[in-house]
Amino acid sequence: MTKLQIAGEENGDIGDEDVRSQWAAIERLPTFERITTALFWNGDEQGKRKERRVMDVSKLEDLDRHLFIDDLIRHVEDDNLRLLQKIKKRIDEVGLELPTIEVRFTDLFVEAECEVVYGKPIPTLWNAIASRLSRLMCLKKEKNISIFNGVSGIIRPKRMTLLLGPPSCGKTTLLLALAGRLDPSLKKTGDVSYNGCFQGTGSRLETMKEISRREKLKGIVPDPDIDAYMKAASIEGSKTNLQTDYILKILGLSLCADTRVGDTSRPGISGGQMRRLTTGQTIVGPIKTLFMDEISNGLDSLTTFQIVSCLQHYALLSEGTIVVSLLQPAPETFELFDDVILMGEGKIIYIGPRDYICRFFEDCGFKYPTRKSVAEFLQEVISRKDQEQVGLELPTIEVRFSDLFVEAECEVVYGKPIPTLWNAIASRLSRVMCLKKEKNISILNGVSGIVRPKRMTLLLGPPSCGKTSLLLALAGRLDHSLKTTGNVSYNGHLLSEFVPEKTSNYVSQNDLHIPDITVRETLDFSGCFQGTGSRLETMKEISRREKLKGIVPDPDIDAYMKILGLSFCADTRVGDTSRPGISGGQKRRLTTGQTIVGPIKTLFMDEISNGLDSSTTFQIVSCLQHYALLSEGTIVVSLLQPAPETFELFDDVILMGEGKIIYIGPRDYICRFFEDCGFKYPTRKSVAEFLQEVISRKDQEQYWSHIDKPYSYVSIDSFIERFKKSELGLQQQEELSKTHDKSQAQKDALCSRKYSLSNWEMLKACSRREFLLMKRNSFVYVFKSGLAVWHGNIIDIFWPEATLLLYIIILFMEFDVLYP
Repeated sequence: MTKLQIAGEENGDIGDEDVRSQWAAIERLPTFERITTALFWNGDEQGKRKERRVMDVSKLEDLDRHLFIDDLIRHVEDDNLRLLQKIKKRIDEVGLELPTIEVRFTDLFVEAECEVVYGKPIPTLWNAIASRLSRLMCLKKEKNISIFNGVSGIIRPKRMTLLLGPPSCGKTTLLLALAGRLDPSLKKTGDVSYNGCFQGTGSRLETMKEISRREKLKGIVPDPDIDAYMKAASIEGSKTNLQTDYILKILGLSLCADTRVGDTSRPGISGGQMRRLTTGQTIVGPIKTLFMDEISNGLDSLTTFQIVSCLQHYALLSEGTIVVSLLQPAPETFELFDDVILMGEGKIIYIGPRDYICRFFEDCGFKYPTRKSVAEFLQEVISRKDQEQVGLELPTIEVRFSDLFVEAECEVVYGKPIPTLWNAIASRLSRVMCLKKEKNISILNGVSGIVRPKRMTLLLGPPSCGKTSLLLALAGRLDHSLKTTGNVSYNGHLLSEFVPEKTSNYVSQNDLHIPDITVRETLDFSGCFQGTGSRLETMKEISRREKLKGIVPDPDIDAYMKILGLSFCADTRVGDTSRPGISGGQKRRLTTGQTIVGPIKTLFMDEISNGLDSSTTFQIVSCLQHYALLSEGTIVVSLLQPAPETFELFDDVILMGEGKIIYIGPRDYICRFFEDCGFKYPTRKSVAEFLQEVISRKDQEQYWSHIDKPYSYVSIDSFIERFKKSELGLQQQEELSKTHDKSQAQKDALCSRKYSLSNWEMLKACSRREFLLMKRNSFVYVFKSGLAVWHGNIIDIFWPEATLLLYIIILFMEFDVLYP
């Protein structure tokens, strides 16, 4: 005999013999008493379970019901599903088939008869009299408006069906027609049928009687908690029911169970709680065919997800038939549905499995973009305004680097290199006498990888691991004194084949701004000097296609300062340590704005979080994420210790150590890679912190997960070898071995011009900026000019033979302190 497991048990198991003896006593009762008698726990003074007792579930007190439900469902998402699964298992064990309903509708037409009103139907006395007279004199004109146009379909049981469509497409009318609740004034043709197969009655009480009878015949002893719940929930005619407490619990209404509902004039529960209450009223009874209209109104996405999740469990395990209308479900809510009905203009465009709908539209020539939610795509693809997207492919850049070595030649200094007179003389003498000794220091050691467009890549690693040198190498800005071997290519073109400085941007760790100009002026000048690049040709092509397709563009596109949170300080001077201006966080955002305001979309950003709090860093990286996704840019950001929420914004990760790349690939796979190496990520730490420590000799041991194997330090080279042998590493090596097809790259992606503007345009822009600075510092210029004149007069008095060159030298000496 197997030991019976009691759900939610805290104080040990209750033996089979105890349960069976108590159950035998219940089995000897008459049928009516048997289906209202169950085994309940007795609690001690602390409320913990002590022993079971036989009691009548129709006489449960409020406290008993509350404690029973609280003990049965402690964690709503998990325990509710477990409860429904146990109920389903009990029903299946006795071979009882629950009643199911399949709803069919064919050639359904619905029309509304409306009165034609000429002019503006303003509710004035004259319009009211004119309307009444037109009715009496039979002058009223009516028009039939079609709501449905021959819709047909099947809604199957045990499945969740989502009804999608724009406003006024007929969703509510369809739900009312299927529920048999259409207004009688509407003209309806077509058929709606409920074709169910019933092997019993639909009431919970009759179902409970049949289950109890079959269990008695088969000698099955049910789980006491499940038996108690099902019997208590099936009691009819009682003032309060255990099912009510259950619904309150799973819908999060327990806290306001005894609060009046209220309305706009009387205080009560919140709007979200009212929406949950409406859902609870629907599912609290035995009816399992539900048509629910816009249940997310007034709710946040999390609450909507929780409610739809409960409905999903209910449909699956109670074999119900549920149709839910939602206007704009979140992606995680959309995934809970099995089928989709997509409507438009009173017609059903698609009805079938959710997994197939994107493929259907792809066959029609419309591809689902991953940057949008599926529900949003479905709403737009049937819209005349949004369907005809311009369809212009933006230029993208894929950066590849292979076998990249970088070395620095350093002078060997013996002793302490203190800058004294003797050390300076000794160093100069050693150079003259060729006694200087040099040593090559390796910075990057044969690193290879691919940085893909439309993705955010995080560069991680401890200090002095080569992150800055890698970013400079990829941006084509390495110091010429460094020895470099290996290849860096953009779309298959080597750095020597184009101008990398005009194709990519490198953002250093320091903010370099002119303190006397404002934030708006800084961005204006930056955008002006960077030019338009390929934007001009792109804009021409967009305008041409929009004109052909009759598309009116959104006028509010210029939003750089808004998305970077710089709008309120747009007219504030930048400032510096000696002059007041914007804050350090705003300066870092301004640096980011200078980077993205131009046409360059390949960005290498080094330690952009220096001096910023985690919130500001998150906001900046979030802006960059949107920029990479929507402008299809290629962005690599180096961060030393990103917060968990910032780390989640990245798509790919490059992990470096000792001048080598340990891992390069998707963010979601990196923890699994280290777990395969024997190091498990603990949930108490951030992933970024774990990655920094797991490659450190000092901190690595704490993450060792193989208890049966002794720990030994795994070096960085060992990690690299394991990555190369992994599926991801082999795939990357295969891609790097293939030559990039240059013919497939867009011609506007790379820049071959050294300057964005002509010489004349650059002169005008620089002059405009300098005159602005002179105007802002007019007092200094007047003072310096007066000082120069004074010095000139002094020289003229004491040295009449002075030349013009001397005066010019004095003039420059006076003004060089302004901007050295």
